[in-house]
Amino acid sequence: MTHPLIPLTVAAMKRLCRRGMLLRALAWPGVLTALALLGSVAVSGALQAPPKIAATDPALVSVLTDAGLEVIADPVPAEAVSAGRAPRAAWWADGVPTLALDARGTLLGGGSDNLRAEAALRALVDASWQLEVVEPPTRTADLERAVRWMAGLVSVLFTLYGVVIGLASLAGDRTTGVLEAELTLPVAVWVHPTARLIAAGLALSLSLGGTLLLLDALIGVDALLTWWLHGSSAALAAAGVGVAAVPARGGSGFSAALSRALLICTALLGGGAAMPALAVLPMASLGALGAGADPGGSAVLLGGVVAALGGLRAARRLA
Repeated sequence: MTHPLIPLTVAAMKRLCRRGMLLRALAWPGVLTALALLGSVAVSGALQAPPKIAATDPALVSVLTDAGLEVIADPVPAEAVSAGRAPRAAWWADGVPTLALDARGTLLGGGSDNLRAEAALRALVDASWQLEVVEPPTRTADLERAVRWMAGLVSVLFTLYGVVIGLASLAGDRTTGVLEAELTLPVAVWVHPTARLIAAGLALSLSLGGTLLLLDALIGVDALLTWWLHGSSAALAAAGVGVAAVPARGGSGFSAALSRALLICTALLGGGAAMPALAVLPMASLGALGAGADPGGSAVLLGGVVAALGGLRAARRLA
């Protein structure tokens, strides 16, 4: 015989899927993140200085081509930069190879090409000192930190979603009469908030996973599985806090309950970033992850515990 928790969870999930505003809220973080990253790449690519250099002498053309530069055949290389025909140019002056650069035109992304051009010219005449061009690493510590905080912001956003969804799932169904109808069923009271918590947890976890996968496909996310596990656990725990904050009949309104729940979750998120020792707590682990600490697995388990306690508290209010 099917446990009543299963059909009630399915029904709660269907009600969530019918709320267009909720679906848009769950999809927008991934869409906006992708658009922002792709837009940044497009703008950077459009502004980046091309690896072009004007030269006519065969010897110069040969070494510059070997250095990975795109040589432009210009009749007067010495005037190519000032005339705006090329971002850089090379020619012989009194038997010495001369390099001219458009400082403004090569400011963004052209520094490495400038160094390669100078290194090739110095090697050609065996200058007294040479340049060794070292390509920058593909991923720097600053980039890793930025990606980590981006993944953290996405996870924090879904955690705050959990508060709203958890609170609204009970309060909204009570307003529409759905909850009152369900309470007439011959099932334990705890099943009703638990069904809504499971539905909220599934929706949030799937949406967060899709957003993190998209972020990983675009720029790569270190410890992707860790972010997803702790983010999903934090969202579920936040949904439990939201469910527990549902006011009793005749109690404070929805806004006051939402403010209290958000305050609790925000304090845990900020506490984890400021004090990594709190990383054992759900939601605080996200702040610790963003700060570069390893929160371990206890916060993932405690997230389920917090959600269960929130569901039991809501059940007592409904009884």
